[in-house]
Amino acid sequence: MRAIVGIGGGELRLGETLAIDQYIVSLTDALTPRVVFLPTASGDDPGVIERFTAHYQHLGCSVDAVCLYHAPEALRERLLAADIIYVGGGDTRSMLATWRALGVDQLLREAWERGAVLCGISAGLICWGQQGFSQLEDDSYAMLTGLGLVDAILCPHYGDAARRQAFDDAMCAQALPGIGLEDGVALSVVDGRMTIVRSRPDANAYLLRWQGGALSRQIYDGGFLRLSSDAG
Repeated sequence: MRAIVGIGGGELRLGETLAIDQYIVSLTDALTPRVVFLPTASGDDPGVIERFTAHYQHLGCSVDAVCLYHAPEALRERLLAADIIYVGGGDTRSMLATWRALGVDQLLREAWERGAVLCGISAGLICWGQQGFSQLEDDSYAMLTGLGLVDAILCPHYGDAARRQAFDDAMCAQALPGIGLEDGVALSVVDGRMTIVRSRPDANAYLLRWQGGALSRQIYDGGFLRLSSDAG
């Protein structure tokens, strides 16, 4: 099985993603799933690590926080031993640059090919697409090149009006489809089939396509989109 779950947003410590987190854990058959947490986007913030660890331990998992800014030991072994790899939110651009400098991008692909569930929130959604739509430190927005495991442009926090408008504008004339996720909703891709998982009943995902010189946008409930690896 190859699985990716990207969450549009929500406060983990407030239980706003609990149903999605339970779904992530259900994708592995391990009695005590081994979760690797990558807090790179938050600068390896100790408070973020503490909250995440407590939350996923409560879900019956063991947690190994891999802090890339502190010269982690046995990086390859730790990532490839994981049942679940969860990517925290924060500065997506800095995170991706750090991953590529250390070869983490290739290790994540290898872990996914071996059956690890790749998941995360906000930056941990953006990173899996061919491209992702990210807010930068100066509050501007940019398209970033992701790891290319999903053939779409991925946008978190789509319920925010300013981000929604900026993403809609950025999707004009794009060849790839875009998927915008509000907080409290996740995109699940399991063996090529996309489904939507909600922790809030009123949260939605949207599929955006540039067709016939105009942008179409509709509520998205899942379906098949080709994974980039299927192209050979």
